[in-house]
Amino acid sequence: MVSKIQKRRRRILLIILLIISLSALLSNVSQTFYKIPAGRVIMSVCQPLVKGAGYVRRLAERLTTAWFGSERLTEDNVRLKHDLVASRLQLNETRNALTTLERTQHLVSSPAGHTIARYSLLPANIIGYSSNPWTRTILVNRGAKDGVRPEQTVVNEKGVVGVVKEASGDMALVHLLIDIQSALMVRVSETGELGIVEGTGKPDILNLRTEGLSRRLRRNDHVVTAGLQQSLFPSDLPVGEVESIEKDKYGRSKVYVRPTADFMRLDFLLILLGSESMKEKRLEGD
Repeated sequence: MVSKIQKRRRRILLIILLIISLSALLSNVSQTFYKIPAGRVIMSVCQPLVKGAGYVRRLAERLTTAWFGSERLTEDNVRLKHDLVASRLQLNETRNALTTLERTQHLVSSPAGHTIARYSLLPANIIGYSSNPWTRTILVNRGAKDGVRPEQTVVNEKGVVGVVKEASGDMALVHLLIDIQSALMVRVSETGELGIVEGTGKPDILNLRTEGLSRRLRRNDHVVTAGLQQSLFPSDLPVGEVESIEKDKYGRSKVYVRPTADFMRLDFLLILLGSESMKEKRLEGD
């Protein structure tokens, strides 16, 4: 459907063409009339009209040039806008890559760097949260087509975040460390004590369960992944720090761990591609 603006432009163009044609006709007629005596008299009377027609013709020519020039400028503007959008997208991608590099460098330079270096790191962003209040899962924008598989470890620049539970074509479901059904075999770096960290459903606290808990445990001791045969996670990844040690009514110790990852502000994630085969490799080695 032709728009009103296009119709108006066509009318203006038609008027300009008529004016140019009329001006050209008067100009040719005037040259012919000047060759005969009677014509000179007629042209002397019509001279103002001929001059006016010439002026109108020059004005019409300028308007035509400007009109077509504006059309070209419009096309150039559209092309420049497209180029600007493409440049901005490229700039955003570059910024994201730099942010990923900076955050990854923080993790690689940590004591877990030797573990991280064994895997390909796939950056991922959160695109959704579980609507079930009893579970702690997130949806990320990476999936099977990116090499994501179930049981792959998910971390951020501070430590363990969770594990891939399911993966489809372009997204994956991640089971968070803080979920009440989450259980992770860990080791206390300062004492070598082994245990299991369990989620509480809360973003800022985990339970640490051990057998024969040593009194050597102290507040702020570092808890890392154990990387044993029964564990899905690679070894030495930061999990948290001992927050407090309490006694229950039966005299048993209850250890609470503060996760290193800030689950209230998750935004940048890394999936360790290939980490899903760690358990199988350890079993084969045995």
